[in-house]
Amino acid sequence: MIAGLASAVARAIGVATAKGARRAMALPMSVPAHSSLMQPAAEKLRTRLDGTPVAERSPVKVYGVDCKIHSGANEIRAGLVRQLATPVYWAATVRTMISAGATQIIECGPGKVLTALNRRVDKNRDLKMLALEDPQSFDDALAAVA
Repeated sequence: MIAGLASAVARAIGVATAKGARRAMALPMSVPAHSSLMQPAAEKLRTRLDGTPVAERSPVKVYGVDCKIHSGANEIRAGLVRQLATPVYWAATVRTMISAGATQIIECGPGKVLTALNRRVDKNRDLKMLALEDPQSFDDALAAVA
């Protein structure tokens, strides 16, 4: 996966296709997440998170930049900042969460892109994968984790 300015992504798709890529397509994104273009936003996020209390209720925190389990408020803050401007390894992240005992994966944000990817990573039908798209799906997810 690559991220960047739309014109650069279009050129990269053309090059990949010309070199025989099986599939190359642009995914509509509101921001160039997980790319160096987000570094200024990551620095602003770091400043905001420095003074923000972090609840450590969940026993497992996995970040897509290194696919490792982290704990502690400072590690949580650092992971959130790092993954804003760093490429992520989503399939490995999902596998790490599952190996750590995850039974539900909830996608927060518009659409179901990650939920669809998650289903391709792990075919286990007992693993619940939910996407929060609207108020009803939010209520359904809350009921599922209760």
